[in-house]
Amino acid sequence: MKNLFILFCLFLGMTALAQRPSGPGVFGVVVDSESQEPLEYETVALLNAEDGSVIDGTVTNADGRFRLPAKPGNYTLKVDYISYKSNSASIEIKDEG
Repeated sequence: MKNLFILFCLFLGMTALAQRPSGPGVFGVVVDSESQEPLEYETVALLNAEDGSVIDGTVTNADGRFRLPAKPGNYTLKVDYISYKSNSASIEIKDEG
């Protein structure tokens, strides 16, 4: 199985650029670790860090990008794709203040 290399960052506030997402949440790009090609239609889920319940989910677009709005707190970000190994990371979204 191929390994996934997840590039993601936390977005914690408003931005002046209209093309960027605003508000707290998590966004990023999912790419193949070997080819560095973006992976489209990848499943991305935001899970409650305490009990693993699903908070929200989405799929990546044609450029491998995703965005999940979320309130401040601790989460697990899980990424799944057919023929790739599942990958997850613990994340913290902080309050804008």
